[in-house]
Amino acid sequence: MDEDNLLSCPKYHTIRSKTGLLTEDCELELVINKGTPQEFTFSPTLYVYSIQQIWMIDEPEGFGFTVNIDGIIRNDELIEQIAINDGFESLEAFKTYFKQKMINGSYSGFIIHWTRLKY
Repeated sequence: MDEDNLLSCPKYHTIRSKTGLLTEDCELELVINKGTPQEFTFSPTLYVYSIQQIWMIDEPEGFGFTVNIDGIIRNDELIEQIAINDGFESLEAFKTYFKQKMINGSYSGFIIHWTRLKY
């Protein structure tokens, strides 16, 4: 995403395959290019309000893209909102990104929220 689009896309959470040392109520620093000369912290210190489990499956034979959060399968309208809230320009950009991260057609991870929003 170019810099102009990054600035116009609010981000309410992030999706990661691991939580590392993150737990609810801990401090969170949003950084890009960590550990490089281009490292940049792009927000004030935030706090983790909640962490939800997420599973994504790219169904074979065109049966769809499924998103399950905390054991509940979500509809396409909510999946699109999750994509926008995660800072993606569109649902298609979200799907393209996570399809690249999938192993055997699935992705398992966590939604790390720094607002009170939950799905």
